[in-house]
Amino acid sequence: MRRRFIAPLEMTKIFMSSLSEARSAKREDLIIMTKVLINKKDGHIISVSARGHTDYALEGEDIVCAALSSVMQTALLGLLSVAKIQMSFERDEEDGLLKFDIPALDKQQRHDADMILDTMLAGIVDLHENFSKFIGLKIVKG
Repeated sequence: MRRRFIAPLEMTKIFMSSLSEARSAKREDLIIMTKVLINKKDGHIISVSARGHTDYALEGEDIVCAALSSVMQTALLGLLSVAKIQMSFERDEEDGLLKFDIPALDKQQRHDADMILDTMLAGIVDLHENFSKFIGLKIVKG
């Protein structure tokens, strides 16, 4: 039996072709995007969650996933370190999960949180508009 050597570039093309076919498949059990959920109440963001991987490119080369992660993690860091808001969060890199709820805040903290979270939302909306096949966005107003 003769074995054929597959060059790395050809292997990548084969993988990306398979990934493209998977994206076009209509299977409910196949999650191939990051789903972001923003909950708002009285005009303020009260919770943020993101789950999944964008699958824009191979792991380690996925600029869409990196951009979305950076925007969200920087906002969380700003809330914790700059605005000094004590809050809990959940993160699981394997599942692509980042989730946090905003606790009750005083007037100054709410202002600071709004500035950080509204900036985060502007970044997420921009990414969603440009990469909607890879990022799902739902904003729930309550």
